Amino acid sequence: MSVTTRIDTDIVIAGCGPSGALLACLLARLGYGVVAVHAAPRPARIEGLGQRTIDVMRAHGLVRALSAVDKPVRRRAHWGGEAGDYNQEFIVSRDTFDAALIEDARSAGIVCIAGRCGTIQLDETGCVLDIETDDGSIGHVNARFFVEARGRAAPRVRSGGLHGPKTTGLIREVAASGVPGTVIEGFRDGWAWFVSSRNQAFLQIFVDSTQGLPKRDGLAAYHEQLCGHLKHIPQISRVNCTGPVISRNAMSLLSPDLVAGCSLRLGDAAVALDPLSGHGMFAAFGSALAACATINTILQQPGNADLAQKFYSDRAIHAAMRNARIGRDFYRLETAWRDQPFWAARSQWPDDEPAHEPAGSLPASIQHMPVVANSLITEAPVVVTADHPRGVWRVDDVALAPLLEMVRRSDRTGANELVEILAGQLKVRPIQVANALNWLRSAGAIS
Repeated sequence: MSVTTRIDTDIVIAGCGPSGALLACLLARLGYGVVAVHAAPRPARIEGLGQRTIDVMRAHGLVRALSAVDKPVRRRAHWGGEAGDYNQEFIVSRDTFDAALIEDARSAGIVCIAGRCGTIQLDETGCVLDIETDDGSIGHVNARFFVEARGRAAPRVRSGGLHGPKTTGLIREVAASGVPGTVIEGFRDGWAWFVSSRNQAFLQIFVDSTQGLPKRDGLAAYHEQLCGHLKHIPQISRVNCTGPVISRNAMSLLSPDLVAGCSLRLGDAAVALDPLSGHGMFAAFGSALAACATINTILQQPGNADLAQKFYSDRAIHAAMRNARIGRDFYRLETAWRDQPFWAARSQWPDDEPAHEPAGSLPASIQHMPVVANSLITEAPVVVTADHPRGVWRVDDVALAPLLEMVRRSDRTGANELVEILAGQLKVRPIQVANALNWLRSAGAIS
């Protein structure tokens, strides 16, 4: 790329990690030209993925990234005075995985540029992003829409939003146990997660960083000091450290500037989760799915831009609060150190509201809400319940609102007869109606 190079495209994405790569592929399949600017690979580390994350990747054709995922391993927890195996997770080397995501994006027709993003100029017509490639060349990307997908490293344009207690993850490569798996345990000043593949292992320790941490040359000694508090992980791994300590911000964060005009924040740049609250990669993929319909609506149906922005913002805020409360509840389960500063702060944030309202605790209602239909945001009647305040539009391709209205008007004839009648009225198969009715019952909308 020469100094005078200028690329014109529809959408430019700063970042090509999980959320950026999936969004780029989705937009390209809708016919948009997409440029993704990605940074140099980060230091090697291993992460764990849940089954839902694997399902999303498979459903949306991230075949190269899928091939980089190892077989599922045992997930063991020592928490709240109890020990046990809880489901399983898939482990993946992030440097290999991230490279595979970029290849998936390239195969979908995305222009992937290795480099650094500079100044971004935004106006009502689009954006101009200055970039410097890894070979030192300078270029400019002119696009109709800008997506910020550089994760926690994304610049913050203004203060505000929501953030939890300051938390830092200290990551260090250790001697592999020889048995692939993951282990989590809490201790007085934080919690630790050990992950081992066939030939590599890492120990991540999460601590409060409100008062700061030792300087870089003191992190190794600090990490070893923290290891001395662990009881269970050393029984699996000798915890012989073989690499430098890498520090990562692990604080929960909800950005105040989620979507406006011709720009949108994606993945961790929009909502960054406490690692204890759940799998961040699944949340990142969900962010990409919502962003695709949002951007498509803003560009194709500008009259619905406000509706699309509301859809994206409401979804992000709801996901951030729910996951924050899930994390809070996990912290509360560890009672041995409930009065210690690390645990006391996190068991009280963000509030005392339940992560999930009990099914049936509030009457189900029908409201008009933004939904995704044919990759666009539109408004439709949805069923709102206590545990689904943003509403649910369809189950098994059956619109729930008209189904609920029909059930309420029915004379409650025999179950099988009612299913047949409703299937005929809605022009769907009886099994679809049965599945939708089961969902309404589980949500407490019908008896």
